[in-house]
This record gives sequence, C-alpha cells and structure tokens, in this order.
Amino acid sequence: ISNSTAKCVGDPYNITCSSGATYTWSPSVGLSCATCGNTSATPSSTTTYSVLVTTPFGCTGTASVTVTINPLPVLSVSPTPLSICEGRDTLITASGAVNYTWSPSTGLSATTGASVMAGPTNTTIYTIVGYDANNCHSSINETVIIGALSPAPVVVSPVQYCINAAPMPLAAIGTNLIWYTVPFAGTGTTVVPVPSTSVAGTFMYYVSQTSSGCESPRDSIEVQVLDSVRMSFDVDVHVGCLNDSVLFRNTSSGGTQYLWTFNDGKSDTTTSTYHLFHPVLDSVVYWVQLNGTNYVCSPDSIIKTFTLYPAPPIRFLHDLTHDQAIPYGKSIQLSVYGAWIYYWTPDNGSLNNNNISNPVASPT
Repeated sequence: ISNSTAKCVGDPYNITCSSGATYTWSPSVGLSCATCGNTSATPSSTTTYSVLVTTPFGCTGTASVTVTINPLPVLSVSPTPLSICEGRDTLITASGAVNYTWSPSTGLSATTGASVMAGPTNTTIYTIVGYDANNCHSSINETVIIGALSPAPVVVSPVQYCINAAPMPLAAIGTNLIWYTVPFAGTGTTVVPVPSTSVAGTFMYYVSQTSSGCESPRDSIEVQVLDSVRMSFDVDVHVGCLNDSVLFRNTSSGGTQYLWTFNDGKSDTTTSTYHLFHPVLDSVVYWVQLNGTNYVCSPDSIIKTFTLYPAPPIRFLHDLTHDQAIPYGKSIQLSVYGAWIYYWTPDNGSLNNNNISNPVASPT
C-alpha cells in the first residue's frame, strides 16, 4: 500500500494495493470503492483503513494505511450583515485563517489581507477564501447592501430680514432633518436653527435629510439680514449753470431699489444718475428727491435743493458793430460786461489779453 500523507477535508487520497485477486476494505466510509485494489479515500477525519487481500490460490493477507485529515479553517467576517449608504465605504474584516483572498474586486481597496475597505456602487456579494498554515482553505460570503441616498431637502432661499427684526426658525421639507453651518463635514444637529438678525450681512445654513440610515446631500439656505434703509446723495454741482448735466451720486445704505424725482417732472431709477436742466431766463432753485427701499425694511427718502443760473448775457460798452473799421496801425479799446470770466477769439496775438473784459485790439 502506498504511503499516507496529510490531506485537507474534502481532498481525495488515492490508495493503491497490488498482488491480489480480491480486496475487502474496512471501514468502507469515505472510500470510492471498498472492493477495488485502487481506491480513493475522502474521510472527514483521520482514518486508518485495513484491506484483506486474497490471492488466486486462496492465500490471504492484510495491510493498513492511515489517512491523516487536517480540518478546514472556520471563517467568520464582520460586520455582518452589512448595509452602507451609496457613495460611502466601510471596513470589512475576516478571521479564522492565515491568508485571505477576496472576490470580486469591484469596490474593494484590496483583494488580499484580513481587512479591506468596501464601497461598491451596487449591492454586491463578496467571497472570502481563507487559507490556514496547512494550506487548507474554506470560504465565506459577505453581502454588502447599498442603500440609495434620498435627494436633498426642499428649501426656500434666500430668506430676508430687516436688521433687528424678529426671526423665525428655518424651514425645510424632508425626513429626519440635520442642520449644519458648513457645506461639508462638520457636526450636524437636529435642532432647527433660528438665525440672528442683530448684524447686517449674509449668513449660510445647510440641511440634509436621513432615510433608512443614509444621509442625503445638503442644500443651502441663504439668510440675508438687510440694514435699515437710509437715503443720502451728493450733488456734484451745487451752484452751476442751467443746461448743465448734473451728477447725483447715491451714497445711501441699505437700499436695493431707488427712485429719483426731479421738480422738472422727470424721474430716474438708476442708482446714481446724471440729469440735464434746460436753460431759463433767470436763476432757478431746483429740488431733487431720492426714495429707496429693499422690499423688506421700511423705505426712506431725502430731498435736497440747489440753484442753477442762466448763461450770462454779454454786452459791449461801446457802440461797436461786427464790422467796426479803424485806421491801419491803430488800436481800439474793447469792453464788455455781464460775466466773471471771458474768453476772446481769435487768439492770434492781436489782443493784449484774451481773458479780461476790456482788452486792447490791434489788428493788422
């Protein structure tokens, strides 16, 4: 009989016995043939087999062989059963063996080793094969169930308050809401936040919902605390000339919509504006009103007045005509009145001063 070697449970051991006519093996448990010279033994534990051999001449003999069986490793895996949320991953650990292989590789951080990170996109059954020191192996399955994420809660944004107004708790439509002050990570709370309105500015809040243990993406709520509306503006030309285009520069705070009203019957809705005042025969005191609102806080308005003057009439003191004649080489005194600053033309050197009211002209 061939020599015995150690086998793993379930591995066959071929036994060969020769020089006989008939064979009787005992025990017969685990043998492929109990009356054959060549048989295969697959016992579940270490077993000694004996064989009675009878020759053609009726002579008998016995022999025995011990088939040593090493047990299979008993595997376990944790955690099990395992459910994770879509887009997440988790650590799975196998035990009971020395070496391990994992399949399929989809969603795994590694395919060997006792511990792997698993994050498949769909529910997946993983097979773990464990090998002990005798290279005997067994397998175990681990099902990773993927829970679908809910959509982000439904919110209304932005939410507007006037400064120091009484705020209300924020609202969102969803299940098991979790509130944050940051868009990612951070620590959430189930307590619904009440925004502060003591300081003007823009403040962000974020909210998610949880269903079947899976947390949805976060949506944002923008809280706008608007300052009180206070109207003010500057007039670039406080005392100027009619037919001037005057700039009205808006220096208000807290407003988002504006209305300029001029007492010449015109209006404008831009933030700052130019306005053209047409000439009249005498000086005119104008008023301009600026109204502002932000549709949340109380509106405000301001009125300012300023004076514009007509263009000064220019008159000659002497009875000069457009075609005044003087002797060649002579000069003539010119004199006008009615303004403060003068500009004479042509500026070709024939006047002794082009910027006074009474220059001497010496044309050639």
